[in-house]
Amino acid sequence: MPTRRRFAALKLSAGADKPLSVTAALAPVCSKSRTARSVHTLDFNCVTIVGVGRAQHALAATTPRDEFQAYIGWVRSAQGSTMDVTELGPHISRRFNEDLEGVRNRVLQMGGFVEQQLTQAVAALIDADSRLGEEVARGDHKVNEMEVSIDEECSRILATRAPAASDLRLIVAIIKTITDLERIGDEAEKIGYIASRLASMERPADRYREIKHLGRLAQLMVHDSLDAFARLDSDAALRICRNDRVLDEEYESIQRQCITFMMEDPRTIRRVLDVLWVARALERIGDHAKNICEYVVYMVHGKDIRHTSLDDVEKELGATGRG
Repeated sequence: MPTRRRFAALKLSAGADKPLSVTAALAPVCSKSRTARSVHTLDFNCVTIVGVGRAQHALAATTPRDEFQAYIGWVRSAQGSTMDVTELGPHISRRFNEDLEGVRNRVLQMGGFVEQQLTQAVAALIDADSRLGEEVARGDHKVNEMEVSIDEECSRILATRAPAASDLRLIVAIIKTITDLERIGDEAEKIGYIASRLASMERPADRYREIKHLGRLAQLMVHDSLDAFARLDSDAALRICRNDRVLDEEYESIQRQCITFMMEDPRTIRRVLDVLWVARALERIGDHAKNICEYVVYMVHGKDIRHTSLDDVEKELGATGRG
């Protein structure tokens, strides 16, 4: 995701009888020093110093511009030098691109693991596999660690790269996305615990057929939302948002069935309540997948579509595309 930034070349000139010692003045904030006659751009959001005189130092300061200006003033007064500011052409930072792509890939890795957790949690319930349910529950700490790690990386990029426009939207969307992925992991953990408990109880004749269908819908929404995130496909994201209504209707149907079962046979209340909690967790997972799709639209179009009718969103985005 190329990002253009403008850099300033600051030329410091010293007299022949006054060696230019910029190195000593800027040592606390400089990363490299070399003898050169040309301008060297070594890092993003930095300024390049060119010394013309006996020393002929070319230095790259990796400190923010506002902090760096204080050092420029100090050098000027101490060395008695003159300063001219010349704007260079647009520059693309390769390291910045690598940072953005790296953090996006880590989000997809986290999403893949969360998707696996969800699949295994539903399988543990359907197959009455207590061990698998407990394994899913124990694996939730990995999701939490991924969230913290990615969040710290995003904070570092915000502090050191100062992203703007689409780059800033990407970082904001990633921070929000990993929060929803972590909550999907929490719901999978809940399903895993319930599956391990239900494995010791008598299974119904339908082998949780409705839960299996609801789980398949939730898994599909999570998978498709991550696919839309990876491809930055806003059209697919809007279609997935509409599919959330199907999952909600299935949940409401299961809810009515559970109430009927508990009224007909009070002895099933404990098991039916657990099934109801699983259905609720799957419905919440669908909501989180929908949230991720909304962030995709935000990244692509710069429009926040939360709490907005999908019909209105499609009309507005369609009008924008035609314009």
